Amino acid sequence: MRIRKSVVIIMTILFCLHLTVSASLACWGTRPLAMGGAFSGLADDANAIYWNPAGLALSTQTGVTTMHNTGKKNDSNYDEYLGIALPMGTYGTLGAAFVYNEDILYNTNGTQDGTRRDTYYQLGYGAYVKKDWNLSLGASFKVVTKDKNTTTYTDQDEWFDVDIGVLWGFGKDVGTKKMFSLGALLQNSTEAQFLKKGEASKMTRNLRPGFAFHPDEKTTFSFEIYDALGKTRQEPEDVSQDLRLGVERWISEVVVLRAGGYHINNPSMRAYTGGIGFKAPADWGLNLELDFTIMYWTASESATKFIGLTYMF
Repeated sequence: MRIRKSVVIIMTILFCLHLTVSASLACWGTRPLAMGGAFSGLADDANAIYWNPAGLALSTQTGVTTMHNTGKKNDSNYDEYLGIALPMGTYGTLGAAFVYNEDILYNTNGTQDGTRRDTYYQLGYGAYVKKDWNLSLGASFKVVTKDKNTTTYTDQDEWFDVDIGVLWGFGKDVGTKKMFSLGALLQNSTEAQFLKKGEASKMTRNLRPGFAFHPDEKTTFSFEIYDALGKTRQEPEDVSQDLRLGVERWISEVVVLRAGGYHINNPSMRAYTGGIGFKAPADWGLNLELDFTIMYWTASESATKFIGLTYMF
C-alpha cells in the first residue's frame, strides 16, 4: 500500500512540474544535471562515459540510461541522449553514447529560416589500474557532426576528440562505495578543430576536477570545478573556474531527491537544479528508475526540463 501511494505521489509531482516550466542550455543525463552537473568526482553509473569515463570501471551490471528534453527544440543544447555501460569483468567496462540535438533557426524578423542538427557519437573504456586502491582510468573517443540548413545555404562539418578521466575512491566502506572519491575529466584533450579548411573554431580543452562524499548509504554530496585551467577566460562565454554543487538523498526504498547549483559563481550561466526519481520496488523484479530534472536559469528566469529512464540488467 505504501509503495502504491509513493507511485501516485511521484507521478502527480512529475505531471505538475511538466506543466509549469519551459527554456536554455545543459549537458547529458538527468541524474548528473539534477545534481548541478557536479559529477566528474562521482561518475558511478552509465552517465560516466560523458562525465568521467574512468567511472565506467565501477559498473558491475550492464546499464542503459536515456534523457529526453520535454520542452521545445531550442530549450536545450542536447535533446536526446542514450548511454550504455557494458562490464567485461576483469577487462574493464566499455561505454557508448549517442546524442542528438535539433534547433530551429530564425531570421532577424522572427520568421523560421531553417534548422541546425548536431549528432554526437562517443565510445569509451574504463578500467581499474589497481583495484585494491580503487583507482581507475578511462578515455572516450567522440565524433561530432554538424548539419546546418537554411533557405539560402547548407553547411556540414565534423570534428573528433578524446576525453580522459581518472577516479579514486578512498576512506571507509559505505555500503558498496567508498566514503570519498576524487576524480577529474580532461575534456577535448586535443583541442580538435572542425575538419573544413579555413574553419577557425576549435574545441576548448576543459579540465574538470571533482569530489564526492557519501556520509551514509542514502546520501551523496558532490562538488566540481568547471574549466579549472581558465581556458575560456578570453572567450565570449567565460565559464572559467565555475563551481558546481550537488546532493542526492534516498528518502525511501523507491524515492530519491536531488538538488544542486550549476555555475553558481557565474551570474550569466547560473542555474539551480532539482530532480526526483522513482526506482521500481525490489519485489517488482525490475532494476528500473524514472527520473525528472529541472534546471532554473536565473539570468533568463526560465527553466529547462528533462525526463530520463535507467535500466540495469
